[in-house]
Amino acid sequence: MLLASCGEEKTVESEEAIQERAELGDAEAQNTLGSMYYKGLGVPQDFAKAMKWYRMAAEQGDDVAQALQAKRIQQAVMPRLDLQKQIYCSIFSRMNCCGFPRFGKI
Repeated sequence: MLLASCGEEKTVESEEAIQERAELGDAEAQNTLGSMYYKGLGVPQDFAKAMKWYRMAAEQGDDVAQALQAKRIQQAVMPRLDLQKQIYCSIFSRMNCCGFPRFGKI
């Protein structure tokens, strides 16, 4: 597929071509495929497949994939931790009001 932008033509690889390169061990393609699955670009959105491809690229030393893998894990985990923190603070702030000893900060 060709895209034209500002007088430049760029060739865009198909999902199938990227998939083939990724399966052959191309870390850049694995990283790209991970992002495609994470965002649902040209493929159905699938976080498990995204993490699989990020992990494969990261294991080959791809710095971008390592950073994205860490970022995606953080994005998945942090909302749950924030909710747990809110629940914890809510429970323990009520206990403190009722004369229970204060526990350390979270």
